[in-house]
Amino acid sequence: MKKIIAAILCVAMLLPVLAGCGGSMEEPEEPPPVEETNGTYNEYPPDDPTVWPSDWGLPDMNAAFAAFAPDTVMITAGDFTVTWGELFFYLRAELTSMGGGLMPDLMDEVVSRFAIQNVADIVLTYRAVEHGARLHGVELSAEDIDIIRQMITGEDVETLRQFGLYSMELYEYIMQTSHLAQLLFEEMYGPEGSGLSDEAAFALTESDEYLMAMHILVMREDGDEGEAQAEAEEMLARLQNYDGDDFTAYFAELMFEYSADQGGLLSYPNGYLFQWGNMVPEFYAGTRALEIGGLSGLIGTTFGYHIIHRLPIDYDEIPFSYFQQHHMVTLRHSAAMMSFELDLQNWASGLDARFSAEYEQIDLVEIFW
Repeated sequence: MKKIIAAILCVAMLLPVLAGCGGSMEEPEEPPPVEETNGTYNEYPPDDPTVWPSDWGLPDMNAAFAAFAPDTVMITAGDFTVTWGELFFYLRAELTSMGGGLMPDLMDEVVSRFAIQNVADIVLTYRAVEHGARLHGVELSAEDIDIIRQMITGEDVETLRQFGLYSMELYEYIMQTSHLAQLLFEEMYGPEGSGLSDEAAFALTESDEYLMAMHILVMREDGDEGEAQAEAEEMLARLQNYDGDDFTAYFAELMFEYSADQGGLLSYPNGYLFQWGNMVPEFYAGTRALEIGGLSGLIGTTFGYHIIHRLPIDYDEIPFSYFQQHHMVTLRHSAAMMSFELDLQNWASGLDARFSAEYEQIDLVEIFW
């Protein structure tokens, strides 16, 4: 599966407290209190080395942060600007994601520029969310902002310290923009992508070559080869002789009554939505050879004999591979997120980002080691 926009918008995402970003914004019954902590988090880091943990392979954060003045403009995109004060956090998080103990002798110029470019892409994606929200008239309500602030606890602050996030204003911005992205997505594509048409979903997923099918499985066990085949042939004959007007419903009736694939019936009662590699090769090839609505003959696999009925793709089903990854998102929702990612990429490109001379001077080894 391609990278989805939820991953992009949670890339502060390195922060465990953001693991659920894009989730419900329902107001808690009793908002957790913000605990008192040492240090000032709405300002730049004080001269206290404990603010910056030294066990990530990035020992002196105060010195690194002092490489440029905090308000130095690094990137200009449309009427948005990105200062060193903001960019520094993303750079530090990027280095942490690459490996906390990354040694400077492994940080060559190519790796360094890749990391810096990746961070620039992240920042511009956030700005693209803001830009898209303006275009579509989407904004956070005062209640949304208040709830986001109430969600921040003293425990969160301690976690943020470990990732070098010195500014609670920046943290609030990350959370607010993540929620703004959710609202923008729903405005454009509907809740969970429900507004995306089948035609658009097909265009976005065609290259993934999804198939959908129901099947009846007759298990083949040692010593009963002939019995299993005879049972499967009898089932096939009943299906071939059906003369009603709803073959799929009839197939489903026999499938629930006779198929040995009980696990599949429980998880995929409407049929499997799958790709190459999700099923044994004979099952995939047998399905692909059918027209939509078609019925196969007996297809033998290591499991037994399958009778397959190919279905049109239902974009509101969850693909088999997503179940395996515990990723419970429908194909329509996934396609809508792909489309939204393209929207953000186009908006980010349209902002015509310009990089300052100071940005071009960033040297990760010199700054962090």
